[in-house]
Amino acid sequence: MVIPFQDWWKVEVNDRQGFVPAAYVKRIDSTLSASQQNLADSKSSIQTRQNQIESQYSQLLNLGHNRQQKLSEACNVLVREAAELAQWIKDSSTLRFKLPRCRRTLIWSRLRSCRRSLMTSSRFEANEVRLAEMNVIAMQLMSLGQNDAAVKIQTLLEVLNQKWNSLQQVTQEKAEKLGRLRFSGSIGTKDWIAEKDEALSKDDLGKDLRTVQALQRKHEGLERDLAALGDKIRSLDETATKHESAETIYSKQKEINQEWSQLQRKANERKEKLLDSYDLQRFLSDYRDLMGWINSMMSLVSSDELATDVTGAALLEPPQEQHYASVEIGEKLESMAEARSELEKQWIARRMQLDQCLELQLFYRDCEQAEAWMQSREAFLAEDKDSNSQKQESGGPGTDNVEALIKKHEDFDKAISSQEEKIAQLTAFTDQLISSNHYSTNEIAQKKQQVLDRWEKLKDALIEKRSLGESQTLQQFSRDADEIENWISEKLQYASEESYKDPANIQSKH
Repeated sequence: MVIPFQDWWKVEVNDRQGFVPAAYVKRIDSTLSASQQNLADSKSSIQTRQNQIESQYSQLLNLGHNRQQKLSEACNVLVREAAELAQWIKDSSTLRFKLPRCRRTLIWSRLRSCRRSLMTSSRFEANEVRLAEMNVIAMQLMSLGQNDAAVKIQTLLEVLNQKWNSLQQVTQEKAEKLGRLRFSGSIGTKDWIAEKDEALSKDDLGKDLRTVQALQRKHEGLERDLAALGDKIRSLDETATKHESAETIYSKQKEINQEWSQLQRKANERKEKLLDSYDLQRFLSDYRDLMGWINSMMSLVSSDELATDVTGAALLEPPQEQHYASVEIGEKLESMAEARSELEKQWIARRMQLDQCLELQLFYRDCEQAEAWMQSREAFLAEDKDSNSQKQESGGPGTDNVEALIKKHEDFDKAISSQEEKIAQLTAFTDQLISSNHYSTNEIAQKKQQVLDRWEKLKDALIEKRSLGESQTLQQFSRDADEIENWISEKLQYASEESYKDPANIQSKH
């Protein structure tokens, strides 16, 4: 309600009042909306209100009935799906995989078929999701009230969950058993390897070119089979390494790999033999063709038939037909003959060069061995020289070392004699290389002189060492002899004294 008051209007809204400038308000007719009018009319009529309440109650009853019917249908659907899932679990639990009695070479494919049947047709993942959804729906239904249907659903799902857990356990056991059976397919693999090994053990290499070519085609087919078998072996290796019983099947896996390696080796050897047989049969075929042509020509040129007139002589003359490019053909034949002759010369020269290279390497080897021996002796002489100097400073070698020195001198003599023979052989071999115009004559001569100079120097040192050792041995022997002679003289003088007559000295004489 708006009441004008000069430039301000009094406004009342919801039992509150206030003043608003006239410029901001506008008078309108006081009318009611249709909904307000209807509400006012319904309030004025109790019967109408009662009818509305009864209508709403009836509608509520219908909704409750419909909801109860839908809940009942949902329970029936849930029970039906639970029954279907329970039947599926029962069928899957009693599933058996029976391998047909077939050749062992087919076990592998049968096992793969059984494993594929287990993992695809049973729909484990889909049914697991389905069971989870059923559990959720059952919880929702049971939350609506503890009635008979809810108790029945709860009991049914408890049994269903127990069966599902049992099925998972059985499935795991079957999967493990299937894995063991899968690797046991290696028996078929061994039989296959044995079969191919028997085929490769045949000594038939063909008696002519046609049979050899047929054997080669057959071997190519066998190689394709071996390629497939190789994939199977690798698959078995992967299965063996990932299997829970890898340690127990290691020996079988190792045995299969050994047989497979031997089979591959025999296949390669068989292929090489067939290639050699093909070359041989082709050579023999060309040989037979050429010999047939030669024999036919020999029958013509060895004939004793002679002509009796000019016409007959002309007929007996071989045809002198000339090719239109006979000149060029003759030039090419001469060029080919010259090239062949040059190739033969180059081949002979190359062979001689390789032979000389081998002889040169043998010469260097002998020189290295001689130099290594001389180097070891030079080092020994240097060490022995230092030790002799120390012995001379300490008074020379002892009596016990005389025999050792003599034995050492004998070893020196044997070593010098043996090495002298080797140096002589090396010198003779070097002279032979130089006299045969070797391509490395200068290097050989220089190396020979180097080895001989070193040998002469070492030999002089060894001879000097031997002489010095003999002198030391003689000196040691002289010293030992002087000591013994002095000891004998002393004892002789002591024994020749007459003091033995004195009873007091009798005990000391002995």
